[in-house]
Amino acid sequence: DLASPSAIAALIRGSVEENFGMGVACRVNPSLSIKYVGPQTRIVMLRCARDSAPAVWSSLFFLTAFPAAGGARFDGVWRVVGLSGTIRKCRERAIQVHRRAIASVLEHPGLTEAQRVAIRAALAPAEDRIKALEA
Repeated sequence: DLASPSAIAALIRGSVEENFGMGVACRVNPSLSIKYVGPQTRIVMLRCARDSAPAVWSSLFFLTAFPAAGGARFDGVWRVVGLSGTIRKCRERAIQVHRRAIASVLEHPGLTEAQRVAIRAALAPAEDRIKALEA
């Protein structure tokens, strides 16, 4: 599972400071917040000021690990799937990515119908949490 939103924000803030310096970090820090963390699909939705977006986006490429629950980390790369000026548009994009991730899991030929039903049931609350984000 992914770590808490505050741990993810701290990781991103640290990357911004390390790669762009204290001046950029001071502009980014007040506006950076994590709006959603999806542990099953590993979707992270964050919000920052428009002028900070390029630095935040670029800093993600320098991160090669994700913070996990309990202080652990797992390797991987961050993939930016959308950038928008509104939470509503980001929410719509997150739902698309979430549905695509579920569909790719459900296409696995070795799954039984009971397993597919269980996967859909387990992941449905995540989509509901995305939909509940304020517009």
